[in-house]
Amino acid sequence: MVKGSIQAQMATIKDVSRLAGVSIATVSRVVNNSAPVNEATRERVYQAMQELGYTPNVFAQGLVTRRSNTIGLVLPGLQGAFFSRLITAIESTLREQGISLVVSVGNTRRDLILDAITKMRAQRCDGIMLSPHCLGDDDLLSLFDSPVPLVLLNRSLPEHADVCVSVDNREGGRMMTDYLIRRGHRRIACITGPMLNMEARHRLEGYRTAMRTAGLDINTDWIVEGNFEMQGGFEAVQTLMQRKADVTALFIGNDQMAVGALRAYKAAGIRIPEQISMGGFDDDLYTDLLDPALTTLHQPLEEMGQAAAHIMLHRLGLRKQPVEQTIFSPTLVERASVAAPVAETA
Repeated sequence: MVKGSIQAQMATIKDVSRLAGVSIATVSRVVNNSAPVNEATRERVYQAMQELGYTPNVFAQGLVTRRSNTIGLVLPGLQGAFFSRLITAIESTLREQGISLVVSVGNTRRDLILDAITKMRAQRCDGIMLSPHCLGDDDLLSLFDSPVPLVLLNRSLPEHADVCVSVDNREGGRMMTDYLIRRGHRRIACITGPMLNMEARHRLEGYRTAMRTAGLDINTDWIVEGNFEMQGGFEAVQTLMQRKADVTALFIGNDQMAVGALRAYKAAGIRIPEQISMGGFDDDLYTDLLDPALTTLHQPLEEMGQAAAHIMLHRLGLRKQPVEQTIFSPTLVERASVAAPVAETA
């Protein structure tokens, strides 16, 4: 046991190269992932490192490569399954290249986001990925002045479209509202996310587009601003009830608020979908377990996370091919929370 510990402490890159039967330069290329190496050779190097208990000096690697092999990820929070699925896809893709992910959450204000970015730059992160939900375009454009590569999640910025990964929120809002219309609904309310959030604004625009295209009235009393959280959905339904909104369906800006809305209607003794229908956005993992199961829009989060990671790897020179798809389309998931309005079936 003592001998093994001493061996692990004493092992050097020369020992690894001797045991693997390769040059020191080849071992360095494998350790630093700085150049292509034959897969069989790479495996021999890894096997020798494991046998000797050799651990690369990360600090020394950084001095040689001028990289920390870490990427920062700045998020507003971890509510629901949305960000957890995104993080998993990003981290697994980066890990394949030997890169670690440093995550900062709770960045719900402009000052907190900018502070998190400043700290990650000070920690010498090789690149930063962020969901800039409450940053304006001017803020984002100034961030691109830094030499530290940046990738945006859930945001489109025309000047840097090639490093922005997002779902088509306008199309999603239009798609769900149009589906409710095709099911026979004419009086459709909309519970939005916070209007400081560009995703929320784009989903509302999609709702308005579908209503106008169908020649339907848009009553401002039928639009209530929420906060993308369950309690926000619950309170938004209470607001609609207080306004005596005569609606037969709701497009709700995300699934968490849809859960709150469902609870509010159940508490009031109103049956879903017999008396009112609702559709959400996100396709969170639990939505098919609700009663009734929620009709919603699926976001391809795994593909989006992989695309974001590949963009970052390309910017760092670790991936040759640029990423072609950066805007992803949502898909409709029909479940039990939508039915034809009572007036149409009576």
